[in-house]
Amino acid sequence: MTDNIEVLISCMNQVDFTVVERSNLKSPVVIINQCNQDRYQEYVIHGNTVRMYSTRERGLSRSRNSAISKATKDICLLCDDDEVFVEGYEDRIVAAYEKYSDADIIAFRVLRDDKVYWDKPKRVGFLKSLKISSVQLTFKRRKIIDHNVFFDESFGSGTANSSGEENIFLYDCLRKDLKIYYVPDTIASLNQGKSNWFKGFTNDYFFRKGILAHRLMGRVGGTVYALYFAISKFGRYRKETPFSSALRNLLRGVYSVTA
Repeated sequence: MTDNIEVLISCMNQVDFTVVERSNLKSPVVIINQCNQDRYQEYVIHGNTVRMYSTRERGLSRSRNSAISKATKDICLLCDDDEVFVEGYEDRIVAAYEKYSDADIIAFRVLRDDKVYWDKPKRVGFLKSLKISSVQLTFKRRKIIDHNVFFDESFGSGTANSSGEENIFLYDCLRKDLKIYYVPDTIASLNQGKSNWFKGFTNDYFFRKGILAHRLMGRVGGTVYALYFAISKFGRYRKETPFSSALRNLLRGVYSVTA
């Protein structure tokens, strides 16, 4: 079953296939390479087909959606170009889907400096999904396509709302009754550099968080979440932004959405 796993890489300005070796990938790969040309290339690495689609399109969510549409295997694994996978990651993923046979989506551990993970397997609902990032995600491709769930291209790197696309994706999956699990097996580590989107706890940061809260929960739920976020994260942003300013901009974001 390990040959039914396909890794979906979103990256920019790649000139060759070295990202596959650098990431220690040992399974079929689809690469969406956002750059300044449109081109298709195919290569065989470690006996697996690697397909690279170079495109002038921009936006992380658009890249994820394009990769999903071009994938062919049963289970897809989302990947950024700064991950390194552990030996046997394919076996760990297959074992998890065999154990949790009703799972449509399984999130795993991807080691990073700023992330603390749950120690035990969990069924993931709306609140827990807010703590999951896209690089942790694997999913049954057919279930995602059949339920018409894709990444919201108004959110994510390369857009004005530069984060939260994975939260929206998981919320949309849950609303369509797809089953999400978390399994505490490590499949990769993340080489963290400077964030492409986080510029500090600015007014715009909180404003965009408010817009995301509205997209996830609507106006009433978004208002409640804005208050929760302002209180629970105060220790992280207090040196940069007063509580009153954070809450005001969160609510401004929630109520800026008219639809």
